[in-house]
Amino acid sequence: MKSKKFKMFFMVLLACLVIPSAASANDVVFGVEDPQYAGDGSWTQVGTPSYVTLYTDGTDAFSKTYFSTGGDFRVCMSGVDRSTNTYRIVLYEDDSTQANAVASGFVTGNSCGIFRNLNAQVDGTNGKAEFYVKFDAADYYDSSVTVRAYD
Repeated sequence: MKSKKFKMFFMVLLACLVIPSAASANDVVFGVEDPQYAGDGSWTQVGTPSYVTLYTDGTDAFSKTYFSTGGDFRVCMSGVDRSTNTYRIVLYEDDSTQANAVASGFVTGNSCGIFRNLNAQVDGTNGKAEFYVKFDAADYYDSSVTVRAYD
C-alpha cells in the first residue's frame, strides 16, 4: 500500500515539474483562473521603470502610475539586495477623485507579482486602468529597487 501511495506522489510531483506554467519561477500570482494577456498573449512592458526604497519602519513607498488595458497586470522588482527580503505589494487603481486598493500580496527578493482579472478596473475616456503599487512591510531596508510593469 505504501508503495502505491509513493508512486502516486512521485507521479504528481513529476507532472508538476514537467507541465509548463504561464508564470515564471519567480512570479507570485494574486487572483484566480487563467491569465488574460492583452494583444498577442505575451507580457509587454508599460511605461518606464520606477525606483523605490523598501522600508522596515512602516514607511510606504510608491511606484509611478502605469496604464493597463485590464486582464492581467505584472509588476517585477529587481535590485533587491537580499534574496530573503519579503515585502508586501499593494496594487491601487488611481481615479481622479480617489485611489482604490485592488489586491495585495507578499513577494520575496527579486520577483514578480501578477494581478489577475482586472477588467473591472478599466475606466475613463482612455479605456485604461491607472495602476500604481505601494510597497511596505519589508523584512530588510533596501534603497535600490527597480520596478517594471507589464500588461
